[in-house]
Amino acid sequence: MNSTCERMKLFHSTPNSPNTPCFFFSFLLLFNSCAHVQSVSDIKDVYNHLFIPIEERPAGKEINTRMPTATSTRPPTRTTAVHSQTADPSHLANITSSQSNNTVGALVQYQLSCTLDKVFCAKVNEAVASAINTFTQVVTIKNNMTIWISYYNFCDKRCSNSTYGWGAPTSQFTLPFFDDGADLNYVYPQALAKQLAPYSNTSVWADHDVDIEINHDNYLSGVDWNKAKSDGWNGSSVPEGGKYWFINDTVIKQHQIDIRYIVLHELLHGLGFISAWAAYFWTDASPFRALVDGFVDPSSLQIVTPSPYWYVNQDTGPTFITGFQPTMIFDKFLVTVGTGAAHTNLSTVGFDMQNFCVQDSDAFIINFVKEFNASSQSADAHILWKAMTESKSLRFDFFAPLTPNSSFNTNPYLKQTYQSMTLSTGLDVLSSEFEHYDRVNNRPGIAISHVDNQYGSTPDFLMTRNYITGKTLEEIVETAYNAIPAINYTTNSANGTTLAQTYRSPIGPGILRILDSLGYSTVLTQSNYTTDGAVKTYKSKSVCDDSNNSYAISKVNPVASGAYRVLWKEGGHGCSWGYFIVLVMASLVIY
Repeated sequence: MNSTCERMKLFHSTPNSPNTPCFFFSFLLLFNSCAHVQSVSDIKDVYNHLFIPIEERPAGKEINTRMPTATSTRPPTRTTAVHSQTADPSHLANITSSQSNNTVGALVQYQLSCTLDKVFCAKVNEAVASAINTFTQVVTIKNNMTIWISYYNFCDKRCSNSTYGWGAPTSQFTLPFFDDGADLNYVYPQALAKQLAPYSNTSVWADHDVDIEINHDNYLSGVDWNKAKSDGWNGSSVPEGGKYWFINDTVIKQHQIDIRYIVLHELLHGLGFISAWAAYFWTDASPFRALVDGFVDPSSLQIVTPSPYWYVNQDTGPTFITGFQPTMIFDKFLVTVGTGAAHTNLSTVGFDMQNFCVQDSDAFIINFVKEFNASSQSADAHILWKAMTESKSLRFDFFAPLTPNSSFNTNPYLKQTYQSMTLSTGLDVLSSEFEHYDRVNNRPGIAISHVDNQYGSTPDFLMTRNYITGKTLEEIVETAYNAIPAINYTTNSANGTTLAQTYRSPIGPGILRILDSLGYSTVLTQSNYTTDGAVKTYKSKSVCDDSNNSYAISKVNPVASGAYRVLWKEGGHGCSWGYFIVLVMASLVIY
């Protein structure tokens, strides 16, 4: 057995990951009408684009860029885009595509795939480089990180005009090999796992760490086509004035959003700003709901749980659920504060739910729902559902910083302000209209993976659910930071000189504090990825650990178990989809 496999347990990996003795992939596609997937490459394409739900918000050349961020001695990063020609999309004439393989820092690289004309793709590339530079100015990266970004018309694959994009970890890991380090009871996104692991080169890592996709259809929805034609647009390029504003565009219009804002937001989701808790059986866009509708009392579906372990028997077709997976490291810090579940730590509740498991016929999805509702764990699941229908009922509680000289200890304003942050909850968060933004993807946890809208006018605006329109990032940052005391801190230069800095990043201090908590080393804490003193959670071993992890292997040809999955349902645009389920399994035989 590969020595890496003996020390690390893989919970999820992408189909692009190298084939090792540690894990394997199986795929089952169930579908009717409107689409016909005929090859493994088709499956991979769907998987790569459907891992996390697309988020909706209501509201070629050498470049040299710098975003508004913490004052730093680091020079602006120079990146060079490399373009390649491909076939023209049918909806625009004379359009080419570009792909960039750029370095925005010594250890952070990105690849950009853009399916529009060269001039427009150069604007996208400049915005992407600038956004990633903003991240690297305030988060220290120890081991290589690669970000994959795709900019294209979502309607080329499936229509979702009102969506901006999505961001996701490519793979997720438990890290059980530390005696005193990462918390082995939680799942870490690959980008963070690579920083915390004692070795950086291993065959289990996917070839890139974060996936981001941005929807060009949404840009086009903001174009004034009559004005574009009167200005001389002839259809051979992308018209100006769409919903996204780019560096060096004219003055930002009221309907526009700075695209760097969108890239940064989705990047943070891909870095681990994401929860595994969701109403997986309630939302009407979820295939789970469709499979049990009419067979169980609807009230029995009003539950909030971690991600289920599930699989489909490829011989007979039924869906089986055996129990619940470990939650994300983000979830370690979540506490409910609603009237129905006051001060309930979701870590404790999650561990208890992971003690519920069933096998054989009890795991058939309808039976699973009934068995779970008869269990002691279901009471908490129903209480959480009720709590999360209330606004401001979920909180991210901060533990003490890992380093005593952290700015969150030494700066009075930061110490007082950032004891916790309120996350986005409310009935709309549990509804398909907000969680399944275009009814294409199913990752219900995404909606609560934002801070409450009360932070929209503060430096922590970046991770609210609603984008601010009509202002550039520089303008938003200027307004937000002018309303609070200056955040001063120090860093050490390469020659050992202490440098005074002022923090004014689009990644607000509260959002940075969350990244600190997950385990990243930032300019305000500077942990350098040491985890001495990190608070670990105790979880007693359960029979369900072995049952869930090996259950699918012991059954007859199951095709998915224990990995994050892709569930897809789409409607509208004259296309009546059935349920199209792509089940992806990455199973390990040993820690």
